[in-house]
Amino acid sequence: MVTENLRAKSQQMIALNASLEAKDFNTAFEILAPDTVTVARGEVAQTAARIWANLDKSERDQTLPHYPLQAEFTCDLPPELAACFKQWQNAGAA
Repeated sequence: MVTENLRAKSQQMIALNASLEAKDFNTAFEILAPDTVTVARGEVAQTAARIWANLDKSERDQTLPHYPLQAEFTCDLPPELAACFKQWQNAGAA
């Protein structure tokens, strides 16, 4: 049986994995609390897009696939999300 998580590098992830292994979910949520954003129902996509769009370009680039995206969105996006997506498209062209 493997008892060590070799992918967990930070102290937060090591502690999180230990609490999950012990099925101590309250502690797991406490460990994640500093990096958790609570948003109102129905505002998740807009909030995530806003947070992502406000990252430095180098941080945003780490969240993107390593291949060019050619997809076009044909669905109706909320104006705020559409603006964030447009900002991302323009950042990728730079």
